[in-house]
Amino acid sequence: MKIAFVVTSINSKSNGLGGHYHSLLVTAIELSKLHEVFIVNIGNASARTFEETTIKLYTIIDQGPALFNICVKLIDILKDEKPDILHAFDSSAYYWVRIASKILKTPSCLTKCGGNNPIYFPLAKNLVLYSVENFKYFSSLNKFKQSKLSMIPNRISPFPDDSRRICKIISRLGEYAECYKFLRITRIGNYYHNSSLQLINLVNRLTQDGIKCCAIFIGTVEDKIFLDDLIKQGGDNCFFFTESEFTKNAKSLIACSDAVLGTGRSFMEAAAKNKILLCPAKNSTLPAFISLETFNDAFYYNFSERIVFQTFNESISYNNLKNVLLNYLERERYRSFTNLIFQEYFDANQIVGKYEKVYENAKMKIKPAIHVLDFLLHTLFIIRNYYR
Repeated sequence: MKIAFVVTSINSKSNGLGGHYHSLLVTAIELSKLHEVFIVNIGNASARTFEETTIKLYTIIDQGPALFNICVKLIDILKDEKPDILHAFDSSAYYWVRIASKILKTPSCLTKCGGNNPIYFPLAKNLVLYSVENFKYFSSLNKFKQSKLSMIPNRISPFPDDSRRICKIISRLGEYAECYKFLRITRIGNYYHNSSLQLINLVNRLTQDGIKCCAIFIGTVEDKIFLDDLIKQGGDNCFFFTESEFTKNAKSLIACSDAVLGTGRSFMEAAAKNKILLCPAKNSTLPAFISLETFNDAFYYNFSERIVFQTFNESISYNNLKNVLLNYLERERYRSFTNLIFQEYFDANQIVGKYEKVYENAKMKIKPAIHVLDFLLHTLFIIRNYYR
């Protein structure tokens, strides 16, 4: 089977380094072990995640909303490649995929890589969702009653550590090089600001309790106002690595830490490295310590900023974290827990068969209906993305 992945990088705040680009790449690499795959990247700048990929890559770069020209270029590529499946990896990419699918009579599907439940989302007959939150929401909508919805949580492939860059980070920590290190890999801006403040609050409280520790932030700066605020709120035990040398492929730096405050993909990557796992917690000054008791609530929201825990006690969570930090036997038990959830929920080796089922369903000979209003709304959605 030949699979065409299509993804957009239109005004990407992360310069194409965000989680869903890495999710696409892992999915493509895993499927390439049994199938032929290629990626088409559409945008006003190319996604940096794909700069060093060995997967066949096409880029369609246009600075404005040249919807027709982009469509022509995409269809030309698809006519040459003749894929069996068109797989859009974001709702913007699906705009051109749905047109190409209709013209070329090639089945298609769309993945929504987590995120909140949207007010508008294009109608797709085959929709892959990462979170229970999204799956329940789309299942409840009349618009998607005739669609095939599949929940396939985000997946991670094993990845190496970058010892050279890790040594650079450790060398900048000074007296904190030998203490407990808490890591946050994040874009530094408004959306993730609260969870970053929670991490600063955590290291401050641990320090007050006599536990020497530091916070390490790695990420691109979207808005310097929020970086300045984090620096102001943090002390001399908070370190910021915003240079491109560190922000690119930041997952390979996770090994510099003992614990990770993760959201979405970064949480799963931390689980792959057996780190102590933390997540944002709404209505709390501290992040939540993730254990067997709190995992399901965090999983429901795909480990996002929106997590609402059914039962959460900030003091109990904090004390449980301290117990794992200070008790060797508890730490070893916790390693078993993180290894278990990685194998069961996040290991990319499990995804090939799941996506093959999605593609087989998409290839069923069902005549697609024409949804003119939805297509017009989708067009407005794309144009807005170019001017936001």
